[in-house]
Amino acid sequence: MADSPRRNWFFTLLIPASGAFAVTAIALAIIPVLEDRAALAGDTTPTTGLRASLRENGWYWLLIETGVVIALSIAAMTWDWLQKEPRTK
Repeated sequence: MADSPRRNWFFTLLIPASGAFAVTAIALAIIPVLEDRAALAGDTTPTTGLRASLRENGWYWLLIETGVVIALSIAAMTWDWLQKEPRTK
């Protein structure tokens, strides 16, 4: 049986973290514009807790998610580097 490298769990965690970052960035860019267009058109949209929180703290969410993505990326690359490094006995 060949010595296969172990699974890189940091990369596995990086995928959903990057997805959350992308969804938050798109929502932060699009939702306020859609709300402003609806207000100009005279439509009153009900304010939900998620939209209010996104408007107030969306930049903070994005900052935290950026840090998580950077940390997981560095951890995944380090894990791969350590796995490829020749082992001495």
